Amino acid sequence: MPTNASPLYYLAEERYLNAETKDEKIAALEEMIREIPKHKGTENVQAQLRTKLAKLKKQSGKRKTSKGEGIEKAGDAQLCVIGETNSGKSSLLKYLTGKNIRIDDKKYTTTKPEVAIFNFDGAKLQLIEIPSLFENAHMSLLTTCNLVLCLYTNMKEKKKIGDLLKRRRVLSKTIFVLSKSDLNKEKAYMKFSVQSGEGVEELKNLIWRKLGLIRIYTKANNKIEKKPVVLKKGSTIKTLAIEIHKDLFTDFNFARIFDNTQFSGKRVGLKYKLKEGDIVEIHRG
Repeated sequence: MPTNASPLYYLAEERYLNAETKDEKIAALEEMIREIPKHKGTENVQAQLRTKLAKLKKQSGKRKTSKGEGIEKAGDAQLCVIGETNSGKSSLLKYLTGKNIRIDDKKYTTTKPEVAIFNFDGAKLQLIEIPSLFENAHMSLLTTCNLVLCLYTNMKEKKKIGDLLKRRRVLSKTIFVLSKSDLNKEKAYMKFSVQSGEGVEELKNLIWRKLGLIRIYTKANNKIEKKPVVLKKGSTIKTLAIEIHKDLFTDFNFARIFDNTQFSGKRVGLKYKLKEGDIVEIHRG
């Protein structure tokens, strides 16, 4: 997380997270490198950006062997959305991300993975719609993603896709969601409709819980950073310090935690376990 970065840096970062092609990512990374403040506190971030840029430039010179390959993980987590044709995958992606995606009653409208970024209260979640052709190159994404959303409109579809996911050994990270609930009165643990809005907020919160992530906000000079640092649940002050910059860990003295409890502002050490929404002020020795 660079400090004192200009608005142009954050605009470039947004373009990078929403980029759909390698060329778009390369252009955004180059601008981020130009705009990032050049000082000791950003050396680690600069190195990470240059490594990503070099990797992308190397990949861009290679011929893609299949449509499903080359989708680099972006944001704080990657989710795949799978289901039979016309199960509501594109509608969900459009609803959550605002991306202009073609939606049609015609079957198999989506023939290649659709990728978009869902901003969940500051956390960037990359959504990938898996085409219902279920080609092996696309299905391989299920193995590496953090979470799978399986949309279905009836029990026959749920069983078919469930068997497919079982063979892929990804059932443990799958959420089954009954879609188009405004037209479907079947009972389900989780259901939604983009038309009526039913269940959408519940689905967002379930996704966040299943990902096992937390958002932490940093504070410096009495100013709270609007953009959260996203960490795994169970992370400590030490994890946060290293994530921001290794020098914060090396020079660590103590931290203060600001929350909605009576102990807000208390002083803690590196082993303190963070929770969702904590505001952290790190003091260096």
